[in-house]
Amino acid sequence: MEEASRDVIEACQNGRIEQFKTLYDLYKDFVYNLSYKMLQDHQDSADLTQAIFIKVFQKISSFKFQSKFSTWLYRVAFNQTINFKKNDPPHDMAEEIETILDRKSMHNYEDYERQLENAEKVRFLLEQLNHKQRLLLILKEAYAMEYDEIAEITGLLAGTVKSSIHRAKEQARKTLRTLLEPEIVK
Repeated sequence: MEEASRDVIEACQNGRIEQFKTLYDLYKDFVYNLSYKMLQDHQDSADLTQAIFIKVFQKISSFKFQSKFSTWLYRVAFNQTINFKKNDPPHDMAEEIETILDRKSMHNYEDYERQLENAEKVRFLLEQLNHKQRLLLILKEAYAMEYDEIAEITGLLAGTVKSSIHRAKEQARKTLRTLLEPEIVK
């Protein structure tokens, strides 16, 4: 991902709104995708993306260039996502999983069905995790971030991030084993 230039960030910090559009255009897809992976709802993700950029606009003057801007933005997005999930009543993830699958890449219907089934299992396993574990696991696995980078974004210690992700994976494995036991017994 391309980083915003220092000039653009400083212009935003000085109230130049037209430069904020540059930041928005550069990072909107990342913020939306992160939101969608957590919420699995297009409308909520769009709403959260707007809320994140409003928060960025309000707080950009606190960015001190001690880290990459994207790391600071991820931190804002992480906190806003956690707050959103805390205030959001549980709801059914109604969006069809097909929206995240590329049907054109399927060689045949059986491949599509298998990929759909696997994606639904992953989504179910992620739903079993608490919001913080889910977000940490998504940052690690979907965005291939290092533990140190996740720690910087979340404000957690790298060891805490690593152990939280390990516990999340163990919980997912345990849930998966429980789901598979009836099939093994057959």
